[in-house]
Amino acid sequence: MKRLIKDRASDLKVLITSAILDGLKVSKFFSGCPVLNIPGTLFPVEKLYSTERPTNYIESSLRTAIGKQQFCLIVTFYSFKLLGWSCQYC
Repeated sequence: MKRLIKDRASDLKVLITSAILDGLKVSKFFSGCPVLNIPGTLFPVEKLYSTERPTNYIESSLRTAIGKQQFCLIVTFYSFKLLGWSCQYC
């Protein structure tokens, strides 16, 4: 990505967002690009823990979230295979 940014027109903008990313390391990697830090949590987060060990973590997580009146579920998939498995529950 770094090479592509240098090779493209100067009006190309890249926005990287993360709750855990080290902004200073990313800035250094991208030749001192500006970093905007917004500290703290911007919305309430409720952590839910299972009382028993689920046999299917994806299904258990989705059932727990869907059981709430209001929810926003953020899921990170590390492979397309996991993404495919989760889509069968939606």
